[in-house]
Amino acid sequence: MEVHQPPAYLYSNLGLIPFLDAMELEHKLTKLISDEKSHDVLLILQHPPTVTMGKFGKPENVLIPLSELGEKASLITIRTAEEMRHSIARGRLSFTR
Repeated sequence: MEVHQPPAYLYSNLGLIPFLDAMELEHKLTKLISDEKSHDVLLILQHPPTVTMGKFGKPENVLIPLSELGEKASLITIRTAEEMRHSIARGRLSFTR
């Protein structure tokens, strides 16, 4: 009888970290994994409520004060092609909690 070992992976519990830090880490890990320089990674994290504003977004598209989303809520503008390629905000606004 053949016994198969589950694939190796790493995990990390990062707790609460800023949205952009989480996004940057995700992109770096994706590159390492695709270059076969790392095993798969499971990230456990939370980021403050975040509104990402894409290419067609304008500040007036945010219809409520950020303070109503939480004291650490932030508005992040996604403008460069590289940011756009990795972002969920490809249009006007996206909200993640």
